[in-house]
Amino acid sequence: MSRKKSKTLKNLLEEFLVTPDEQLYKVPQNWLWVKSQAIADWGSGGTPARKNLEYYNGDIPWIKSGELRDQVVFETEEHITKVAIKNSGAKIFPKGSVAIAMYGATIGRVGVLGIDAATNQACAVGTPKSPTMTDYMFYYFLSQREQLINLGKGGAQSNISLTIIKNYPFPLPPMSEQRRIVDRVYRLLEKISLAKKFINEARVTLELLREAIIDMAFSGELTVKWRKENSVSLEKWIQVSLKDILHVNPPKRGLDDIPDDQECSFIPMQAVSEITGTIAEPEIRKYSEVKKGYTFFMDGDVIFAKITPCMENGKSALVSGLINGFGFGSTEFFVLRAKDPDKINMKLIYYLIRSKSFRMQAKSVMSGAVGQQRVPKAFIEDYPFLLPPKEEQDQIVIILDSMFEKEKMVEEYISNYGDLENLEKSILTKAFCGELGTNDPAEESAIRLLIDTLSS
Repeated sequence: MSRKKSKTLKNLLEEFLVTPDEQLYKVPQNWLWVKSQAIADWGSGGTPARKNLEYYNGDIPWIKSGELRDQVVFETEEHITKVAIKNSGAKIFPKGSVAIAMYGATIGRVGVLGIDAATNQACAVGTPKSPTMTDYMFYYFLSQREQLINLGKGGAQSNISLTIIKNYPFPLPPMSEQRRIVDRVYRLLEKISLAKKFINEARVTLELLREAIIDMAFSGELTVKWRKENSVSLEKWIQVSLKDILHVNPPKRGLDDIPDDQECSFIPMQAVSEITGTIAEPEIRKYSEVKKGYTFFMDGDVIFAKITPCMENGKSALVSGLINGFGFGSTEFFVLRAKDPDKINMKLIYYLIRSKSFRMQAKSVMSGAVGQQRVPKAFIEDYPFLLPPKEEQDQIVIILDSMFEKEKMVEEYISNYGDLENLEKSILTKAFCGELGTNDPAEESAIRLLIDTLSS
């Protein structure tokens, strides 16, 4: 006698319904909170012994958890044989099943089987029962990734068990509402996907455009017309190293009479935007808190992040607006200051060190432990480039400012990429709370769907 038939319908409902205190949030009255095992048959896979060559290079697709990428899986890197299925924990799950990565670096990732396939033991696979659409189930578990990961925390490695997934609360609406939710979510997420694509393409285009303009600026091409109009020759450009014109990490000065309780500007690394090269509102700290152990700089200095990944990402800025004209910040900044301000426009230096070309050259000479590599001071000091006369420096900066002002507006728009991620999460959250405007309260309760399933 089957397990279902050995129990009354009342017993089954009690087994699969979620108690009020276990429900994650409020849903419409005609929805139902059930355990995930009520809407799908769950299982996990296995890995056939690698040493047995008879188990591999067969015709059965075998999915590893790393191949779950929040989309439909149509192809797999490896295939196993029928003998492997017979002699290991691997089993074949039908097309339309939903897989969830249970542990490792991919924990919480979701995928839909677009083919009949086996999986490894790191995948929990649910084959939807009649009241649940595959896509609805997929989108729901996609929306629950963070919550599932949190449930798996605590050990040396995050781990979601099959038991956790089977007992995880699942909001079950009527079937017609499931269809409407899936349709609405698909269309909204498709629009977000197109926006992401546009933003990524725009970011690449801007990067290429920026570098082309910077190259023109430091080769003299940007001011050809200006030189002609002002009878200035390119021969007036001189070859220099940065140490010839700049102090790199100059010593502190003018701080002898500052009282400990005086307020000072403080710029942490995170205050420097890698997108726009600007500084957020500096923090305010007491002089006693910053006078030792921090980098000192003044208005007009350029700061350049020397540690990876901040350096590679372009964290550098022209400092201005500091309290009393000076401030402090992270020790991971190089400070660049003109030896003769009348001969050097520091905004030009700012544009130089923010260029991708400069940063890639700096990256090639970084040293130190992986993840904590730094640009040597000698690289900055010895960096060679052609220096225009001050008047032409000023003209180059005017042109670059004009060009990049428009670019900055686009960059600020691009920086809202993170908002798209939040919008995506918001859509998924609202979908499974019944807040996308798709629910019809007059429809028959989802309890009918559950009863029909348990009775079949």
